[in-house]
Amino acid sequence: MTSSYTARDERYDAMHYRRCGRSGLRLPPLSLGMWQNFGGIDPFDEVRAKVLHAFDLGVTHFDFGNNYGKPPGSAEAVFGRLLRSDLRSHRDELIVSTKAGYRMWPGPYGEFGSRKYLISSLDQSLQRLGLDYVDIFYSHRFDPHTPLEETMGALEQIVRRGKALYVGISSYSAEMTIKAVSLLRDVGIPCLVHQSSYSMVNRWPEERLFDELDAAGVGFIAFTPLAQGLLSDKYTGGVPAGSRAAQPGSTIPASQYHEGLRRSIAGLAEIARRRGQTLAQMAIAWVLRRPQVTSALVGVRTLAQIDENVAATTNLSFSEDELAAIDRFATDQGINLWEESSSHRGESLPPRRRTQTSPPSLPDASATRKRPVEPVVRERCVLCGASHLDALTTFPDFPVYVGCANQPCEDDVAMDMRWTICRACGTIQLDRLVPLSLLYQDGHNEAVGELWNRHHRRFAEFVLRHGGTQRLEIGGANGVLARMVRERDQTGRWLIVEPNPRPTAAIPNTEIQRTLFDEAYEAPFPIDTVVHSHVMEHWYDPIQTLGRISRLLPVSGRMVFSIPPMKAMLEAKHTNCLNFEHSYYLSEAAAEAVVDACGFAILAKEHFDPVGIFYACEKRGEGARRPVFDHLDENRSLFDAFLGHHRALVDQLQARLESHDGPAYIFGAHIFTQYLLAFGLREDRFEAVLDNGPGKIGKRLYGTRLWTQSPKVLAGQDNAMVVLKAGAYDSEIRTDIHENINPNVTFI
Repeated sequence: MTSSYTARDERYDAMHYRRCGRSGLRLPPLSLGMWQNFGGIDPFDEVRAKVLHAFDLGVTHFDFGNNYGKPPGSAEAVFGRLLRSDLRSHRDELIVSTKAGYRMWPGPYGEFGSRKYLISSLDQSLQRLGLDYVDIFYSHRFDPHTPLEETMGALEQIVRRGKALYVGISSYSAEMTIKAVSLLRDVGIPCLVHQSSYSMVNRWPEERLFDELDAAGVGFIAFTPLAQGLLSDKYTGGVPAGSRAAQPGSTIPASQYHEGLRRSIAGLAEIARRRGQTLAQMAIAWVLRRPQVTSALVGVRTLAQIDENVAATTNLSFSEDELAAIDRFATDQGINLWEESSSHRGESLPPRRRTQTSPPSLPDASATRKRPVEPVVRERCVLCGASHLDALTTFPDFPVYVGCANQPCEDDVAMDMRWTICRACGTIQLDRLVPLSLLYQDGHNEAVGELWNRHHRRFAEFVLRHGGTQRLEIGGANGVLARMVRERDQTGRWLIVEPNPRPTAAIPNTEIQRTLFDEAYEAPFPIDTVVHSHVMEHWYDPIQTLGRISRLLPVSGRMVFSIPPMKAMLEAKHTNCLNFEHSYYLSEAAAEAVVDACGFAILAKEHFDPVGIFYACEKRGEGARRPVFDHLDENRSLFDAFLGHHRALVDQLQARLESHDGPAYIFGAHIFTQYLLAFGLREDRFEAVLDNGPGKIGKRLYGTRLWTQSPKVLAGQDNAMVVLKAGAYDSEIRTDIHENINPNVTFI
């Protein structure tokens, strides 16, 4: 097809392009939006004239959505025709962007943010445009029904498959933006740009979004800087006949044009007149005055409007008096059509920089945990079997799951965490247990970090020294221990029995059974060694489970296991000692009494401070009697000290946080944080919860409104404070952040 169009040689001379965030891409200060007036019902010659005229003036960015134009999708198809007829030789001079998020086709896969929808939609857009790739592809709106990891994962896939050079998001709240940017950064795909509504009568991004984009190096494109045409001289006296707002079905119906808006428009028009600009020109210049704004996205009906809008870029400076005068009239007027998406917080977070001394009003945290649960009742002591259990304390409405979730807050489940003590042996224990299907609803928590790696290496060596060759591991969810053993010794067999196996890497010569080690379990081959690491303290009935292990093994068979040093943990007041998962206090002395009562003799024992005690035991005969010991006074004293310490600690932490005027975080998307909140620490003071577990980033800590971010978010922050009460891991975490992320972080 031969084109009669020849681009102006001077098209780049007057346009001053702006860098988009911290990327290498520069965009024109004016971008052309193709939402309306560029579709299939519009005369093609008029569309062609506007697009080519804008390009001749240096406008290189043309922005679409999958459903733009009438009929939906026709704007892309019309532009595809223009690319073939006139702009084919200029493709590399153009930035073509499109989006998907709103309804485009019928059925459950035609809108929102699923991987299915986003990728299918882009494939259709590319076909309509006649392109192999677009320059920018956006998630057009936040989808509260799809995990954000899935939506951002689709954007990652799109870039890696070469269907888009950059990706962005549109109309996401500040909180959702933080998480989206973090998820993309973690997979090596930067979020280029955030596109949202912004104008003198719709100023929501100023509340927090601009600060977050600035910190993350993400650009911003303001769409509807003219409030869909309301910020133009034609509306200073009302809604004129024939105007867009007067048309049936308009996105700016006349009913939105209230008296307050009319006064704002009239006052702003007078300020523009004194500046020698039209109101539309001043509205564009005002948006572009902010350094975070890369480009203003405008829609046009006529060639004259293109000229008027481009001319606005020649006068972008404002005096302090002008800005003060504008602020008298430039107030939010309730005309944001995209408010539902851009206000979806996903959780309640405080402003990035807090100046108030009291926190913002938030729903009570207990309101996020409404679903009831029928507990498993423990009527007798878990170890000695006595029926005399005295109450110690109750934490009402404690989250039943230690981990992170994507579900809405109201779907979280809570239960009173009631601690008792056995009057006969002194074992501290819960008398109401969480059903296992809830407690381990998404597998077990990740054991990450160098301390855990050293533990697994040492325990693997211990297993190799003391175990046999036909080995069954109970609960080896992540496969780390099995891998460390099998990389050194592949003789015999290794079988993992785990209902939710999630190996972090390939495990050589290892079998996995996705099942529970329960009364019905039968091993597929003769077992001479049973291995378990940090599992015994999770068993609801350890006597019964040890009996199963004993029946599985021959006489002289081995049991090699590791348990946490719970006495040292309780003495150190660590909150990961006792919880819904660790439903009873298994001291070193108690563990040894239990294995002896169940017919095992201890052959070897080794301490790995501060997280493990290793045991190698031999089966000497059948046995399932109850152990006998008395630690009542000692254990009661330890628990009382634990409670008193944390009540005082939370008061101290809260005082420090209230006097701090910078951002505050809490470390550990885990029981550490859940316990501190249960003791009374106020979650509304924190920006986010930090965690090193990659599977937790971008998710919400169960039972809270706190979303999880990588500690990398601390980079470059001069006044960040972190509550760090992660027990034995404090030193490792503090050192890692100070040495590798930010030496200026304050820990409390």
